[in-house]
Amino acid sequence: MDEELRRDSFVRELIKREGMESAFGVASRSDLRFEWGFAPIDYDPDVGFHERAFRWVGQRGVLRVRSHGDKPMFLSAYGWTNPKVLHTKPVVSLVVDGQFLASGIADATGLYWVGGIVPREMVRGADWLTVDLDFSSVAFHWAEPPELKVAHVLSVTWEEFKPHADAGAP
Repeated sequence: MDEELRRDSFVRELIKREGMESAFGVASRSDLRFEWGFAPIDYDPDVGFHERAFRWVGQRGVLRVRSHGDKPMFLSAYGWTNPKVLHTKPVVSLVVDGQFLASGIADATGLYWVGGIVPREMVRGADWLTVDLDFSSVAFHWAEPPELKVAHVLSVTWEEFKPHADAGAP
């Protein structure tokens, strides 16, 4: 675990030094793994590593997140869907170990954000949790990344939830 944390710290500092901060939001790390349904990291435009990093995603993408112990966590995903191809604004949902966490609807430009607090009861006793990122519509459900290019993820956040001093802990 200490080695993984040192490796994450090294990668974060390297990415920052090289001006590639957006890549960290879509890179696997010691407590977050991008698995089934996600394409490799890509860049916009694809000519440079200093531009916006993202991953294409299918109708369902699977993430694995590591518990930080008996602590509530904050989980969110931010990205874009292509409204010109979809002709709709999809509902984007997060499901943690089979339990619905949150959903949101992409706006008119296709941007979406979905997130919520994962209560300590959900992470208690777990080592890794499975997170499904689901899209209600992707137009071509039989295709998967990298062929399916209608939705992508710009950033996934998985961190310990820190309530404000004036709010009660979940």
